[in-house]
Amino acid sequence: MARSGSDRLARTAGVTRFAAVSSLGADRQSRVFYSRVKGEAEDAGEILSLGEQAQVPFGHFKDVLLIKDLTPLHPRVLEYKLYAEGVGPVLVLGVSGGSDREELLGFEPPPA
Repeated sequence: MARSGSDRLARTAGVTRFAAVSSLGADRQSRVFYSRVKGEAEDAGEILSLGEQAQVPFGHFKDVLLIKDLTPLHPRVLEYKLYAEGVGPVLVLGVSGGSDREELLGFEPPPA
């Protein structure tokens, strides 16, 4: 994730860990092209807010994490992604370079 205020915002809100993994093995310094590109994409995000709300077909979520997501592969594409604690991504909005909208339709927590 980008460091432009995201770390400070997260620490202020009490966040101790956050990981957005697009692919296992993603590493911007990998010799494997796919892993390198995925690592670069993961590093292009920025935390914007930690107290958002999202309404999707599955339900209403509070205290949602909002991330501005860019990718070097598609520099004209901008997405806002909203993540709910214990669930993961609940809403993805294509802001520029497309008009996609992905919504959480259902969720079943993993067995304890």
